[in-house]
Amino acid sequence: MLANKIKLGRDRLGINDVHVKTFLITGFPEKAIPGMLYFITHGEHTGPEIIINYSLHFKPSKLKFDFKMKSKLRRLQRNINTRQSGDIAETARSEEVKALDALLYLRGIQSGRYADVWLTVAISSDSAAAFKSSIDEFKSQMEFRDYIINELELADLMVVAKKGKNKCSQ
Repeated sequence: MLANKIKLGRDRLGINDVHVKTFLITGFPEKAIPGMLYFITHGEHTGPEIIINYSLHFKPSKLKFDFKMKSKLRRLQRNINTRQSGDIAETARSEEVKALDALLYLRGIQSGRYADVWLTVAISSDSAAAFKSSIDEFKSQMEFRDYIINELELADLMVVAKKGKNKCSQ
């Protein structure tokens, strides 16, 4: 039986000389396309020395258009109007415009079921060089594809494990 050697770092874990890094994906491209998650297990960051595990998590979400939400809508609208004052240097941030449009759309339909969705991706390898290369390529490609990724620290993993339900895993 092998002795377990565990190395804990602030943002990575090593078990018996296997390097492990976990990412939390909380933002997805604006438009969904078929196969958009296929890249995670078959992208340029994969290879024979790399193991990829992912889990899709979701939690039912309730949208309330109460006083707090109305305040957020007003704040977004004020920010957009302030920046569209006619000065070329002051243009509205696209994120604010998209957020306002999405909230107005959801307020208009107010029916249906919604869920908060996030994805965890763990990359591991017993080759330090392959591991580092895979991590760097994964981060680069995810950002290029407009995903919002967060590198999880060990304390964060405990929080993620307690939230939502694991819908699928590979």
